[in-house]
Amino acid sequence: MPVTREPSDVVEVRHLLSEWDPLGFYAANGTFAEEYEGLIKPLLARLGHGADVDQLVAYLDHELHHHFGTYPDETLVVEFAERVLKWWATREV
Repeated sequence: MPVTREPSDVVEVRHLLSEWDPLGFYAANGTFAEEYEGLIKPLLARLGHGADVDQLVAYLDHELHHHFGTYPDETLVVEFAERVLKWWATREV
């Protein structure tokens, strides 16, 4: 069976989410939380469509509140959105 290689953008967003770890899943067990997997493709789609900080924050707030039932500090959500946008702008394509 051939090994499938994930796109580098998916790998990098997974890494960024693990570092941010808004729900403390990564910190609790040291591995990427499957719970964050559903955020990767929607984040990449938004980035690909030119989302700005406010749009990313709105998406993340909605997902964290409605899907995960948590309310992280808004400042941390904004900082993460800014970090993702900076990565997106400087990544090698």
